[in-house]
Amino acid sequence: MRWRIELAFKRLKSLIGLRAPPAKDPRIAKPWILAHFLIALVTEPLSQELGVSPP
Repeated sequence: MRWRIELAFKRLKSLIGLRAPPAKDPRIAKPWILAHFLIALVTEPLSQELGVSPP
């Protein structure tokens, strides 16, 4: 089960280009991370439906 979780995070990171937040200030980093996860929630089902793999 843990391996599946690791693979899911790896796929999400490559799908949305998730890297380290641009700032260490939690007021900036938290919305940045949440926005990327929101993008992932929208694009992941679409990529599976279209059969598109992240670069």
